[in-house]
Amino acid sequence: QAKDYSAANFSLGAVHRGDLLDGRVKKLVEKGGVTRASLTRAMADAAVTDLRGEQVLPELLKVLRSAPISDPALARAVQQLESWRAAGAQRKETSAGSHTYAHTDAVRIMDAWWPLLVDAQFKPGLGDDLWDALTAQLTVDESPSASHGPTGGHAGSAFQYGWWGNVDKDLRKVLGEPVEGALGRAYCGDGALDACRGVLTDTLTRAAAKPATEVYPGDDSCDAGDQWCADAIVHRPLGGIKHRAIQWQNRPTYQQVVEFPAHR
Repeated sequence: QAKDYSAANFSLGAVHRGDLLDGRVKKLVEKGGVTRASLTRAMADAAVTDLRGEQVLPELLKVLRSAPISDPALARAVQQLESWRAAGAQRKETSAGSHTYAHTDAVRIMDAWWPLLVDAQFKPGLGDDLWDALTAQLTVDESPSASHGPTGGHAGSAFQYGWWGNVDKDLRKVLGEPVEGALGRAYCGDGALDACRGVLTDTLTRAAAKPATEVYPGDDSCDAGDQWCADAIVHRPLGGIKHRAIQWQNRPTYQQVVEFPAHR
């Protein structure tokens, strides 16, 4: 993408799922001595990280913490999200084979919150017609448990298309932070920090109250409320060959690490 030009694919912006790997690899390069093992670890770490939790949640928390939180239920939800973010914002089992995520409530809250948040943040400023037209072209979310997207459910691929870049830019504008290639206007709370915080607290309160059975309604492979299974990769049998469901990993294609120890 050339400097000062936008992409034809308007899902590309300030936040992209490639950031999950790029950021880790850049840190390795800066430290020096990248090895096959360290690069593989970076890939494995990125593969189980929630893009929204790593790249956008910090701005969301800044807005939420811009004033004291008095409601106990809301305060608990914010603390859970903060703890999850501090631990790496991962969607990962507590131990191999446990089929239970660490920070399970925070993951559930984020999954329930994101679509409510994006709707409340942008729809009032865009208007119904433009909002409907834009979301018809670009879905607001593509979490691991989503059944839409180019690969459908239980395929591993996640966070490819969504509004995370728009949310991130808009929140930074409201916070008064530098924004390169900013949106045409501020949308969250019409640009007022207090009003934007109200949008976040209202939608987060509603999201936190949603039970797991509603957030993860179940399908042919999973019972309602089974968070781990909702994300899990389910293999499509080929002939008589079957495989059990496995822990979610954001690997839409195969990945390999190749080292060239010397020039030819």
